[in-house]
Amino acid sequence: MGSRVRNSKRSPDADPAVNAPPSAQSTVSRRRKRQLIGLVVIGTGLLVALIMSGQLAAIPRGFAVQALHRHDLDGAERWLNRAARLGPADPETVFLNARLLRKLGHTIDSGKELDRAVRLGLDPQRARRETLLSRASAGDVFELAFELDKMLIDPQDDGQEICEAYVNGLLITANYDTASAIIGVWKQDFPDDAQPYYVFARALEHLGRHEQAEEEYRAALAKQPDHLAALYALGRFLLARNRAEEAQAIFQRGLDFPYNAAPMIGLAKCYRSQGQIDDARRLLETVVAIPHDALVQGYQRVDEPLEGLPAHYELGSLLSALGDYAAALALLDQAVAADPRNLEARYARGVALRGAGRLDEGGAELEAVASARKALSEADRLVDRLNPEEPMIAERFRIGELYMQYGSKKRGEMWLKAALSYSPQLKRAHELLADYYAERAREDPDYAPLAAEHRRAAESIDVPDTP
Repeated sequence: MGSRVRNSKRSPDADPAVNAPPSAQSTVSRRRKRQLIGLVVIGTGLLVALIMSGQLAAIPRGFAVQALHRHDLDGAERWLNRAARLGPADPETVFLNARLLRKLGHTIDSGKELDRAVRLGLDPQRARRETLLSRASAGDVFELAFELDKMLIDPQDDGQEICEAYVNGLLITANYDTASAIIGVWKQDFPDDAQPYYVFARALEHLGRHEQAEEEYRAALAKQPDHLAALYALGRFLLARNRAEEAQAIFQRGLDFPYNAAPMIGLAKCYRSQGQIDDARRLLETVVAIPHDALVQGYQRVDEPLEGLPAHYELGSLLSALGDYAAALALLDQAVAADPRNLEARYARGVALRGAGRLDEGGAELEAVASARKALSEADRLVDRLNPEEPMIAERFRIGELYMQYGSKKRGEMWLKAALSYSPQLKRAHELLADYYAERAREDPDYAPLAAEHRRAAESIDVPDTP
Protein backbone atom coordinates (compact mmCIF):
# COMPACT_ATOMS: atom_id res chain seq x y z
CA MET A 1 0.00 0.00 0.00
CA GLY A 2 2.86 2.33 0.87
CA SER A 3 4.42 1.54 -2.46
CA ARG A 4 1.19 2.54 -4.27
CA VAL A 5 1.05 5.86 -2.39
CA ARG A 6 4.60 6.70 -3.33
CA ASN A 7 3.95 5.87 -6.95
CA SER A 8 0.85 8.14 -7.01
CA LYS A 9 2.87 11.30 -6.18
CA ARG A 10 3.84 13.49 -9.13
CA SER A 11 7.39 14.68 -9.37
CA PRO A 12 8.91 17.15 -11.82
CA ASP A 13 10.48 14.22 -13.61
CA ALA A 14 7.04 12.75 -14.17
CA ASP A 15 5.86 15.75 -16.25
CA PRO A 16 5.34 14.42 -19.76
CA ALA A 17 6.22 17.78 -21.22
CA VAL A 18 9.62 17.58 -19.50
CA ASN A 19 10.37 13.93 -20.24
CA ALA A 20 8.86 14.00 -23.70
CA PRO A 21 11.09 13.85 -26.75
CA PRO A 22 12.33 17.25 -28.06
CA SER A 23 9.76 17.31 -30.87
CA ALA A 24 6.91 16.78 -28.39
CA GLN A 25 8.29 19.51 -26.07
CA SER A 26 8.33 21.90 -29.03
CA THR A 27 4.71 21.09 -29.84
CA VAL A 28 3.60 21.77 -26.24
CA SER A 29 5.58 25.04 -26.17
CA ARG A 30 3.99 26.25 -29.42
CA ARG A 31 0.54 25.35 -28.13
CA ARG A 32 1.09 27.39 -24.91
CA LYS A 33 2.49 30.29 -26.89
CA ARG A 34 -0.57 30.29 -29.17
CA GLN A 35 -2.84 30.26 -26.13
CA LEU A 36 -0.96 33.19 -24.58
CA ILE A 37 -1.07 35.15 -27.83
CA GLY A 38 -4.78 34.43 -28.10
CA LEU A 39 -5.39 35.76 -24.60
CA VAL A 40 -3.35 38.89 -25.37
CA VAL A 41 -5.29 39.46 -28.60
CA ILE A 42 -8.63 39.00 -26.84
CA GLY A 43 -7.58 41.31 -23.98
CA THR A 44 -6.31 43.94 -26.38
CA GLY A 45 -9.51 43.72 -28.38
CA LEU A 46 -11.62 44.16 -25.28
CA LEU A 47 -9.50 47.14 -24.18
CA VAL A 48 -9.78 48.77 -27.61
CA ALA A 49 -13.52 48.15 -27.60
CA LEU A 50 -13.84 49.76 -24.17
CA ILE A 51 -11.75 52.75 -25.25
CA MET A 52 -13.69 53.22 -28.50
CA SER A 53 -17.01 52.93 -26.67
CA GLY A 54 -15.90 55.61 -24.20
CA GLN A 55 -16.70 53.44 -21.20
CA LEU A 56 -13.19 53.70 -19.73
CA ALA A 57 -13.43 57.50 -19.84
CA ALA A 58 -16.45 57.34 -17.54
CA ILE A 59 -14.22 56.56 -14.55
CA PRO A 60 -12.00 59.68 -14.62
CA ARG A 61 -15.01 61.71 -15.77
CA GLY A 62 -16.81 60.74 -12.57
CA PHE A 63 -13.85 61.93 -10.52
CA ALA A 64 -13.87 65.19 -12.51
CA VAL A 65 -17.53 65.76 -11.59
CA GLN A 66 -16.68 65.26 -7.91
CA ALA A 67 -13.75 67.69 -8.21
CA LEU A 68 -15.99 70.33 -9.79
CA HIS A 69 -18.51 69.92 -6.96
CA ARG A 70 -15.65 70.51 -4.50
CA HIS A 71 -14.39 73.50 -6.52
CA ASP A 72 -11.09 71.69 -7.03
CA LEU A 73 -10.32 73.08 -10.47
CA ASP A 74 -6.84 71.57 -10.61
CA GLY A 75 -8.24 68.11 -9.89
CA ALA A 76 -11.07 68.55 -12.40
CA GLU A 77 -8.60 69.56 -15.10
CA ARG A 78 -6.38 66.58 -14.34
CA TRP A 79 -9.24 64.04 -14.47
CA LEU A 80 -10.76 65.51 -17.64
CA ASN A 81 -7.40 65.29 -19.38
CA ARG A 82 -7.25 61.61 -18.46
CA ALA A 83 -10.78 61.04 -19.70
CA ALA A 84 -9.91 62.68 -23.01
CA ARG A 85 -6.96 60.29 -23.45
CA LEU A 86 -9.08 57.20 -22.79
CA GLY A 87 -11.36 57.42 -25.76
CA PRO A 88 -12.73 59.46 -28.63
CA ALA A 89 -14.27 62.84 -27.90
CA ASP A 90 -17.63 62.35 -26.20
CA PRO A 91 -20.27 64.99 -25.44
CA GLU A 92 -20.19 64.58 -21.66
CA THR A 93 -16.44 65.04 -21.29
CA VAL A 94 -16.48 68.03 -23.63
CA PHE A 95 -19.42 69.53 -21.71
CA LEU A 96 -17.57 69.19 -18.40
CA ASN A 97 -14.52 70.80 -19.96
CA ALA A 98 -16.72 73.72 -21.05
CA ARG A 99 -17.94 74.07 -17.46
CA LEU A 100 -14.36 74.04 -16.16
CA LEU A 101 -13.36 76.73 -18.66
CA ARG A 102 -16.32 78.86 -17.53
CA LYS A 103 -15.19 78.59 -13.93
CA LEU A 104 -11.68 79.62 -14.98
CA GLY A 105 -13.09 82.71 -16.71
CA HIS A 106 -12.45 81.56 -20.29
CA THR A 107 -15.94 82.34 -21.59
CA ILE A 108 -15.10 82.27 -25.30
CA ASP A 109 -13.36 78.89 -25.10
CA SER A 110 -16.19 77.60 -22.92
CA GLY A 111 -18.73 78.59 -25.56
CA LYS A 112 -16.71 76.85 -28.26
CA GLU A 113 -16.56 73.67 -26.20
CA LEU A 114 -20.34 73.79 -25.67
CA ASP A 115 -20.87 74.06 -29.42
CA ARG A 116 -18.56 71.07 -29.94
CA ALA A 117 -20.43 69.08 -27.30
CA VAL A 118 -23.73 69.73 -29.10
CA ARG A 119 -22.21 68.59 -32.39
CA LEU A 120 -21.13 65.39 -30.63
CA GLY A 121 -24.66 64.75 -29.40
CA LEU A 122 -25.16 66.80 -26.21
CA ASP A 123 -28.75 67.86 -25.55
CA PRO A 124 -28.91 71.50 -26.80
CA GLN A 125 -31.04 72.36 -23.77
CA ARG A 126 -28.15 71.46 -21.45
CA ALA A 127 -25.84 73.69 -23.48
CA ARG A 128 -28.36 76.51 -23.25
CA ARG A 129 -28.60 76.15 -19.47
CA GLU A 130 -24.82 76.30 -19.19
CA THR A 131 -24.75 79.44 -21.33
CA LEU A 132 -27.33 81.03 -19.02
CA LEU A 133 -25.13 80.19 -16.03
CA SER A 134 -22.17 81.82 -17.75
CA ARG A 135 -24.15 85.01 -18.38
CA ALA A 136 -25.56 85.03 -14.84
CA SER A 137 -22.13 84.58 -13.27
CA ALA A 138 -20.89 87.60 -15.25
CA GLY A 139 -23.61 89.81 -13.74
CA ASP A 140 -26.46 89.52 -16.25
CA VAL A 141 -28.95 88.46 -13.57
CA PHE A 142 -31.81 90.95 -13.86
CA GLU A 143 -32.57 90.08 -17.47
CA LEU A 144 -32.24 86.37 -16.67
CA ALA A 145 -34.02 86.37 -13.31
CA PHE A 146 -37.10 84.51 -14.60
CA GLU A 147 -34.98 81.85 -16.31
CA LEU A 148 -32.75 81.43 -13.26
CA ASP A 149 -35.73 81.09 -10.93
CA LYS A 150 -37.12 78.36 -13.19
CA MET A 151 -33.76 76.57 -13.07
CA LEU A 152 -33.77 76.73 -9.26
CA ILE A 153 -37.22 75.13 -9.22
CA ASP A 154 -36.00 72.35 -11.54
CA PRO A 155 -32.24 72.19 -10.94
CA GLN A 156 -31.79 68.66 -12.33
CA ASP A 157 -28.18 67.80 -11.36
CA ASP A 158 -26.97 71.41 -11.34
CA GLY A 159 -28.30 72.83 -8.08
CA GLN A 160 -24.88 73.90 -6.79
CA GLU A 161 -23.90 75.40 -10.14
CA ILE A 162 -27.12 77.39 -10.41
CA CYS A 163 -26.82 78.77 -6.88
CA GLU A 164 -23.19 79.75 -7.40
CA ALA A 165 -23.72 81.47 -10.76
CA TYR A 166 -26.84 83.29 -9.54
CA VAL A 167 -25.14 84.49 -6.34
CA ASN A 168 -22.00 85.60 -8.18
CA GLY A 169 -24.08 87.71 -10.54
CA LEU A 170 -26.11 89.22 -7.71
CA LEU A 171 -22.98 90.15 -5.78
CA ILE A 172 -21.41 91.77 -8.84
CA THR A 173 -24.49 93.95 -9.12
CA ALA A 174 -24.56 94.63 -5.34
CA ASN A 175 -27.91 92.91 -4.80
CA TYR A 176 -26.94 91.63 -1.37
CA ASP A 177 -30.39 90.83 -0.01
CA THR A 178 -31.35 88.41 -2.78
CA ALA A 179 -27.84 86.94 -2.79
CA SER A 180 -28.08 86.30 0.95
CA ALA A 181 -31.42 84.55 0.54
CA ILE A 182 -30.09 82.23 -2.16
CA ILE A 183 -26.95 81.51 -0.12
CA GLY A 184 -29.22 80.38 2.71
CA VAL A 185 -30.99 77.93 0.39
CA TRP A 186 -27.62 76.81 -1.01
CA LYS A 187 -26.29 76.01 2.47
CA GLN A 188 -29.45 74.13 3.39
CA ASP A 189 -29.69 72.03 0.22
CA PHE A 190 -25.96 71.22 0.04
CA PRO A 191 -24.76 71.03 3.66
CA ASP A 192 -21.33 69.61 2.74
CA ASP A 193 -20.50 72.35 0.21
CA ALA A 194 -17.89 74.86 1.39
CA GLN A 195 -18.51 77.32 -1.45
CA PRO A 196 -21.59 79.16 -0.06
CA TYR A 197 -19.70 79.93 3.16
CA TYR A 198 -16.70 81.21 1.20
CA VAL A 199 -18.81 83.36 -1.14
CA PHE A 200 -20.82 84.77 1.77
CA ALA A 201 -17.59 85.59 3.62
CA ARG A 202 -16.33 87.64 0.70
CA ALA A 203 -19.58 89.57 0.55
CA LEU A 204 -19.52 90.22 4.30
CA GLU A 205 -15.91 91.38 4.11
CA HIS A 206 -16.84 93.82 1.34
CA LEU A 207 -19.65 95.16 3.52
CA GLY A 208 -17.28 95.67 6.45
CA ARG A 209 -18.80 92.95 8.64
CA HIS A 210 -15.40 91.56 9.51
CA GLU A 211 -16.11 89.31 12.48
CA GLN A 212 -18.87 87.48 10.64
CA ALA A 213 -16.71 87.27 7.51
CA GLU A 214 -13.95 85.51 9.44
CA GLU A 215 -16.47 83.06 10.87
CA GLU A 216 -17.71 82.20 7.39
CA TYR A 217 -14.18 81.75 6.02
CA ARG A 218 -13.38 79.36 8.86
CA ALA A 219 -16.67 77.53 8.35
CA ALA A 220 -15.77 77.01 4.67
CA LEU A 221 -12.41 75.52 5.65
CA ALA A 222 -14.06 73.31 8.28
CA LYS A 223 -16.22 71.89 5.50
CA GLN A 224 -13.29 71.55 3.08
CA PRO A 225 -9.76 72.08 4.47
CA ASP A 226 -8.20 72.11 0.98
CA HIS A 227 -10.44 74.89 -0.42
CA LEU A 228 -7.63 76.97 -1.90
CA ALA A 229 -9.62 80.16 -2.49
CA ALA A 230 -10.89 80.15 1.10
CA LEU A 231 -7.38 79.48 2.41
CA TYR A 232 -5.97 82.42 0.50
CA ALA A 233 -8.86 84.74 1.37
CA LEU A 234 -8.57 83.99 5.08
CA GLY A 235 -4.79 84.49 5.00
CA ARG A 236 -5.20 87.81 3.20
CA PHE A 237 -7.93 88.82 5.65
CA LEU A 238 -5.76 88.05 8.69
CA LEU A 239 -2.67 89.75 7.25
CA ALA A 240 -4.66 92.93 6.57
CA ARG A 241 -5.50 92.99 10.28
CA ASN A 242 -1.88 92.63 11.40
CA ARG A 243 -2.30 89.00 12.42
CA ALA A 244 0.73 87.89 10.46
CA GLU A 245 1.54 84.81 12.52
CA GLU A 246 -1.95 83.38 12.00
CA ALA A 247 -1.91 84.35 8.32
CA GLN A 248 1.46 82.65 7.86
CA ALA A 249 0.08 79.29 9.00
CA ILE A 250 -2.85 79.67 6.58
CA PHE A 251 -0.72 80.67 3.58
CA GLN A 252 1.66 77.75 4.17
CA ARG A 253 -1.25 75.37 3.65
CA GLY A 254 -1.71 76.87 0.19
CA LEU A 255 1.79 75.97 -0.96
CA ASP A 256 0.84 72.36 -1.69
CA PHE A 257 -1.23 73.29 -4.75
CA PRO A 258 0.08 73.26 -8.35
CA TYR A 259 -0.63 76.97 -8.91
CA ASN A 260 0.46 78.59 -5.64
CA ALA A 261 1.87 81.99 -6.62
CA ALA A 262 -0.72 83.95 -4.63
CA PRO A 263 -0.15 82.08 -1.33
CA MET A 264 3.62 82.37 -1.86
CA ILE A 265 3.37 86.16 -2.15
CA GLY A 266 1.12 86.26 0.93
CA LEU A 267 3.60 84.14 2.88
CA ALA A 268 6.48 86.39 1.82
CA LYS A 269 4.58 89.41 3.14
CA CYS A 270 4.10 87.59 6.46
CA TYR A 271 7.83 86.86 6.63
CA ARG A 272 8.70 90.47 5.93
CA SER A 273 6.29 91.82 8.54
CA GLN A 274 7.95 89.55 11.12
CA GLY A 275 11.50 90.48 10.17
CA GLN A 276 12.30 87.26 8.28
CA ILE A 277 13.79 89.20 5.38
CA ASP A 278 15.87 86.42 3.80
CA ASP A 279 12.89 84.06 3.71
CA ALA A 280 10.69 86.77 2.18
CA ARG A 281 13.28 87.61 -0.46
CA ARG A 282 13.78 83.96 -1.41
CA LEU A 283 10.06 83.38 -1.90
CA LEU A 284 9.55 86.55 -3.92
CA GLU A 285 12.48 85.75 -6.19
CA THR A 286 10.85 82.37 -6.86
CA VAL A 287 7.54 84.00 -7.82
CA VAL A 288 9.21 86.62 -10.04
CA ALA A 289 10.68 83.74 -12.05
CA ILE A 290 7.28 82.04 -12.58
CA PRO A 291 6.01 82.26 -16.20
CA HIS A 292 3.25 84.81 -16.62
CA ASP A 293 0.64 82.22 -17.69
CA ALA A 294 1.22 80.26 -14.50
CA LEU A 295 0.96 83.48 -12.49
CA VAL A 296 -2.40 84.25 -14.13
CA GLN A 297 -3.66 80.75 -13.38
CA GLY A 298 -2.45 81.03 -9.81
CA TYR A 299 -4.63 84.09 -9.22
CA GLN A 300 -7.56 82.53 -11.06
CA ARG A 301 -7.45 79.64 -8.60
CA VAL A 302 -7.95 82.02 -5.66
CA ASP A 303 -10.70 84.09 -7.32
CA GLU A 304 -8.54 87.20 -7.49
CA PRO A 305 -7.79 89.34 -10.54
CA LEU A 306 -4.14 89.53 -11.44
CA GLU A 307 -3.40 93.24 -11.71
CA GLY A 308 0.12 93.98 -12.84
CA LEU A 309 3.11 92.15 -11.38
CA PRO A 310 2.56 91.87 -7.61
CA ALA A 311 5.74 89.89 -6.87
CA HIS A 312 7.85 92.45 -8.74
CA TYR A 313 6.33 95.18 -6.59
CA GLU A 314 6.81 93.29 -3.32
CA LEU A 315 10.42 92.34 -4.10
CA GLY A 316 11.23 95.82 -5.41
CA SER A 317 9.79 97.41 -2.26
CA LEU A 318 11.81 95.01 -0.10
CA LEU A 319 15.07 95.73 -1.94
CA SER A 320 14.41 99.47 -1.72
CA ALA A 321 13.98 99.16 2.05
CA LEU A 322 17.33 97.35 2.13
CA GLY A 323 18.96 100.23 0.23
CA ASP A 324 19.54 98.33 -3.04
CA TYR A 325 17.89 101.03 -5.13
CA ALA A 326 19.23 99.97 -8.52
CA ALA A 327 17.87 96.42 -8.21
CA ALA A 328 14.64 97.78 -6.70
CA LEU A 329 14.03 100.17 -9.60
CA ALA A 330 14.57 97.41 -12.17
CA LEU A 331 11.64 95.57 -10.61
CA LEU A 332 9.45 98.56 -9.72
CA ASP A 333 9.71 99.98 -13.24
CA GLN A 334 8.21 96.72 -14.53
CA ALA A 335 5.52 96.68 -11.84
CA VAL A 336 4.40 100.25 -12.58
CA ALA A 337 4.49 99.69 -16.35
CA ALA A 338 2.27 96.62 -15.92
CA ASP A 339 -0.20 98.44 -13.65
CA PRO A 340 0.17 102.25 -13.63
CA ARG A 341 -2.71 102.59 -11.15
CA ASN A 342 -1.01 100.55 -8.45
CA LEU A 343 -0.40 103.43 -6.08
CA GLU A 344 1.64 101.31 -3.67
CA ALA A 345 4.03 100.34 -6.48
CA ARG A 346 4.25 103.93 -7.67
CA TYR A 347 4.95 105.17 -4.16
CA ALA A 348 7.69 102.55 -3.69
CA ARG A 349 9.17 103.59 -7.04
CA GLY A 350 9.16 107.26 -5.98
CA VAL A 351 11.01 106.37 -2.79
CA ALA A 352 13.54 104.27 -4.72
CA LEU A 353 14.09 107.07 -7.25
CA ARG A 354 14.87 109.51 -4.49
CA GLY A 355 17.10 106.97 -2.77
CA ALA A 356 19.01 106.54 -6.04
CA GLY A 357 19.59 110.29 -6.22
CA ARG A 358 16.99 110.99 -8.93
CA LEU A 359 15.27 113.57 -6.75
CA ASP A 360 13.14 115.37 -9.37
CA GLU A 361 11.71 112.14 -10.80
CA GLY A 362 11.07 110.74 -7.36
CA GLY A 363 9.38 113.90 -6.16
CA ALA A 364 7.11 114.03 -9.24
CA GLU A 365 6.08 110.40 -8.73
CA LEU A 366 5.31 110.90 -5.05
CA GLU A 367 3.32 114.03 -5.82
CA ALA A 368 1.25 112.17 -8.42
CA VAL A 369 0.55 109.41 -5.92
CA ALA A 370 -0.57 111.93 -3.30
CA SER A 371 -2.94 113.53 -5.81
CA ALA A 372 -4.45 110.16 -6.76
CA ARG A 373 -4.90 109.19 -3.13
CA LYS A 374 -6.66 112.46 -2.45
CA ALA A 375 -9.09 111.72 -5.28
CA LEU A 376 -9.69 108.19 -4.01
CA SER A 377 -10.42 109.52 -0.54
CA GLU A 378 -13.67 110.81 -2.09
CA ALA A 379 -14.47 107.21 -3.07
CA ASP A 380 -13.80 106.08 0.50
CA ARG A 381 -16.19 108.69 1.86
CA LEU A 382 -18.87 107.62 -0.63
CA VAL A 383 -18.44 103.95 0.30
CA ASP A 384 -18.95 104.85 3.96
CA ARG A 385 -22.20 106.61 3.07
CA LEU A 386 -23.65 103.72 1.06
CA ASN A 387 -26.68 101.83 2.26
CA PRO A 388 -26.55 98.33 0.69
CA GLU A 389 -30.34 98.17 0.68
CA GLU A 390 -30.74 101.31 -1.47
CA PRO A 391 -29.74 101.87 -5.13
CA MET A 392 -27.76 105.10 -4.54
CA ILE A 393 -26.90 105.08 -8.25
CA ALA A 394 -24.99 108.35 -8.33
CA GLU A 395 -22.71 107.25 -5.53
CA ARG A 396 -22.01 103.84 -7.06
CA PHE A 397 -21.25 105.38 -10.44
CA ARG A 398 -18.94 107.99 -8.95
CA ILE A 399 -17.01 105.38 -6.95
CA GLY A 400 -16.55 103.32 -10.10
CA GLU A 401 -15.47 106.36 -12.12
CA LEU A 402 -12.90 107.36 -9.49
CA TYR A 403 -11.37 103.89 -9.36
CA MET A 404 -11.22 103.74 -13.14
CA GLN A 405 -9.31 107.03 -13.19
CA TYR A 406 -7.05 106.68 -10.17
CA GLY A 407 -7.13 103.21 -8.62
CA SER A 408 -7.94 99.58 -9.28
CA LYS A 409 -9.87 99.24 -12.51
CA LYS A 410 -11.13 95.85 -11.39
CA ARG A 411 -12.74 97.53 -8.40
CA GLY A 412 -14.07 100.25 -10.66
CA GLU A 413 -15.64 97.60 -12.89
CA MET A 414 -17.57 96.19 -9.94
CA TRP A 415 -19.00 99.57 -8.93
CA LEU A 416 -19.94 100.57 -12.49
CA LYS A 417 -21.74 97.28 -13.07
CA ALA A 418 -23.58 97.78 -9.79
CA ALA A 419 -24.74 101.21 -10.98
CA LEU A 420 -25.81 99.79 -14.35
CA SER A 421 -27.84 97.07 -12.66
CA TYR A 422 -30.09 99.81 -11.27
CA SER A 423 -29.88 102.19 -14.21
CA PRO A 424 -28.96 100.51 -17.55
CA GLN A 425 -29.03 103.81 -19.47
CA LEU A 426 -25.87 105.23 -17.86
CA LYS A 427 -24.03 106.00 -21.07
CA ARG A 428 -20.78 107.04 -19.37
CA ALA A 429 -20.67 103.80 -17.35
CA HIS A 430 -20.95 101.78 -20.57
CA GLU A 431 -18.17 103.86 -22.15
CA LEU A 432 -15.82 103.36 -19.21
CA LEU A 433 -16.46 99.61 -19.17
CA ALA A 434 -15.99 99.37 -22.95
CA ASP A 435 -12.60 101.06 -22.65
CA TYR A 436 -11.62 98.82 -19.75
CA TYR A 437 -12.59 95.58 -21.52
CA ALA A 438 -10.89 96.68 -24.74
CA GLU A 439 -7.71 97.19 -22.72
CA ARG A 440 -8.04 93.75 -21.11
CA ALA A 441 -8.76 92.15 -24.50
CA ARG A 442 -5.23 92.95 -25.66
CA GLU A 443 -4.03 90.16 -23.37
CA ASP A 444 -7.16 88.03 -23.02
CA PRO A 445 -9.53 87.79 -26.02
CA ASP A 446 -12.36 86.66 -23.72
CA TYR A 447 -12.89 90.36 -22.93
CA ALA A 448 -13.40 91.44 -26.55
CA PRO A 449 -17.12 90.53 -26.67
CA LEU A 450 -17.71 92.47 -23.44
CA ALA A 451 -15.98 95.52 -24.90
CA ALA A 452 -18.15 95.32 -28.01
CA GLU A 453 -21.31 94.79 -25.97
CA HIS A 454 -20.77 97.90 -23.83
CA ARG A 455 -19.67 99.95 -26.84
CA ARG A 456 -22.93 99.06 -28.62
CA ALA A 457 -24.92 99.86 -25.48
CA ALA A 458 -23.27 103.28 -25.14
CA GLU A 459 -23.86 104.13 -28.81
CA SER A 460 -27.51 103.08 -28.63
CA ILE A 461 -28.35 105.45 -25.76
CA ASP A 462 -29.70 108.74 -27.10
CA VAL A 463 -30.98 110.11 -23.79
CA PRO A 464 -28.64 108.85 -21.09
CA ASP A 465 -29.53 108.62 -17.43
CA THR A 466 -27.79 111.22 -15.32
CA PRO A 467 -26.27 109.92 -12.08
